[in-house]
Amino acid sequence: PSTGPTIFTAGATTLCQDSPDETYTATALNSTSITYSVLPVTAGVINPTTGVMNWDADFSGTATITATSTGLCGTTSANMVVTVNPYTGPTIFIVGATTVCQDAPDETYTATALNS
Repeated sequence: PSTGPTIFTAGATTLCQDSPDETYTATALNSTSITYSVLPVTAGVINPTTGVMNWDADFSGTATITATSTGLCGTTSANMVVTVNPYTGPTIFIVGATTVCQDAPDETYTATALNS
């Protein structure tokens, strides 16, 4: 019988930068093996047999995990697009007095953080 369509059954589609390893799993009817790959290569390293993805700590953006199923009568593949959101940087105050007197009028403080 022909190899059925490859379908992802597990794996996150949205992660935060420097996330722990994530396992991607796919299945296909009549397949004898499934291999995994990732692009861009700067996203990290995926185990081609187990689908365990080790995300590069510096990567943020979009990556594509590909699962390729091979059977006796053909090969099929599927892609899963994963968004890796950048981490939020440290909070920094950019406006506001550093010293105030008792009973002073209200003071406005403004803070910012990278990727917030």
